[in-house]
Amino acid sequence: MGSPEKPIDVELGNMDANVAISNGGEKVEEQQINDESAPLKTNDEKVEDQDEDVVRFTGLKKDELMEIANQPQWRRARWVLFVLFWVLWVGMLVAAIMLVYSAPKCKPTPKMQWYQDAVLYKADPKTFAGDYKGVTKNMKYIKDMKTTLVLTNVMGEDMMTPLNIAADFDKLVETAHTDGVKVVVEMKINSLPTSGAQFNASQQAVCASTIVGVCSMFQWAATASAGFIQSASAGRSDNFYKGTADMASVNYASNYSQTYLNSAIKAWLDRGVDGVLISDLSEVQDHTQVVQSAFDTVTSAATEERTYALFVEASGAKASMAMSEQFSVAGNTSVGVPNPVVVYRPLSGVDFKTATVEALRTNTTRGFSAYQNDATPVMVNQSLALTLLNLGLPGVPVMKAGEELGSVSSKFTWDAEKALNKPVEVEAEEGKFALDMVQNMVKKRVADTLSKQALRYDTRDVDTKFFFDKAASTSDDVVVYCRKWGKKPAVMVVSNIGASEQAVTVNYKACDAGLENANVSTSSSQLSICYRILKEFVEYLTK
Repeated sequence: MGSPEKPIDVELGNMDANVAISNGGEKVEEQQINDESAPLKTNDEKVEDQDEDVVRFTGLKKDELMEIANQPQWRRARWVLFVLFWVLWVGMLVAAIMLVYSAPKCKPTPKMQWYQDAVLYKADPKTFAGDYKGVTKNMKYIKDMKTTLVLTNVMGEDMMTPLNIAADFDKLVETAHTDGVKVVVEMKINSLPTSGAQFNASQQAVCASTIVGVCSMFQWAATASAGFIQSASAGRSDNFYKGTADMASVNYASNYSQTYLNSAIKAWLDRGVDGVLISDLSEVQDHTQVVQSAFDTVTSAATEERTYALFVEASGAKASMAMSEQFSVAGNTSVGVPNPVVVYRPLSGVDFKTATVEALRTNTTRGFSAYQNDATPVMVNQSLALTLLNLGLPGVPVMKAGEELGSVSSKFTWDAEKALNKPVEVEAEEGKFALDMVQNMVKKRVADTLSKQALRYDTRDVDTKFFFDKAASTSDDVVVYCRKWGKKPAVMVVSNIGASEQAVTVNYKACDAGLENANVSTSSSQLSICYRILKEFVEYLTK
């Protein structure tokens, strides 16, 4: 059995029943031992043992497998399977490529100028927050609305510098840019104060013998006529100027005046503003030439990193339409092309729908337009309905301060203890509701996570659908229109801007097959009903 000096290692699991272990640790075949005391097996038991030996499968050895593998039939089988695998693999690859190629392509997102994808918010610093510092302090309110700030009544007497404290104005612009808010300055270019240096220089005696330079900046006449006032302090012989006692009309037929205007625009851009809105063109003789010259100035100031905007508010619909035709872009390339944005003012009646919006969608007026609500509603819900109507139209919406609250007044009160970063007027139930509605709508109009392509893009091609549903109501106060871009969900806007209840039947399927026909009855004289309808409209847009 071995000695203590040399133990025997035995693995029982590997031990063969017919092998014994010698003292030297070597395997030796165990001799068959006849044990007379062991019971003898019967014939049946012996057969059973033999059957067990027969059915047991021990597998093929390597040499045997290699011999079978080299047989012709197995070699052919392997080649067939190999070729079949690659044929199927290549076939699936080609099928995947064809599916991707033939699948409907997603429309590329139109690349737009920043001012073509904006909502303008016009505010007078004095009524909005007291002064420039007040606007700077409450800039977050404008930032949260996702709007572009248009500052009105900030132009000084010389047209080139800010009214009041210039350093405070510069700080306002700096803060706005830090908060991601762009700033546009309104320039009323029709006239300049009679107390200003330009008018004083123009009425000197030396100007009696020359019509160049500052002497030609205003309109002078030797005799009185309609619209002309005599200047008691004028040293020139033709001492009747066109204008009022406080303001003198600028003569833009003079090259000097146009050059002066361009210098003023450049001065504002140099102060850091992102664009200008030139307005009050009622007395401008050749407004198209003036606007073209101003646009050239704005364009020449642009760089690869920064572009500037020019908005133009003409004196009337006819003049506005003429400018839209002048700056029309041929073909379907109006999106993304730098161009002046012409501001239109009316927002009601048949003329608004037909003579303005639809007329601006012809081949002769392919460009970006803006719409401003100049109505004077006496009820909160009417004001809100007009604001939401404007925010849904193609183009650039212009919203005056206060309209986001459904207010008929633009004067705000600020008190951080009552309303943080918001005017106190927001605390009223109507103000909260209106502001929430307007903010939601603005976010769907501009670049935001909630934006809707149907409201943002107007490419004026086969991908764009826009029409007024004029059969929806017999009342001119009811405005129903559809907007759709590409394969994105469509949006229908239904608004009653009148003071009486109107029945409206809207054909949703004409706008988008995914919508259903519906009968809508709303009333702008019942605040609760108007709020409910508008709330349902915004909830639909958020789906």
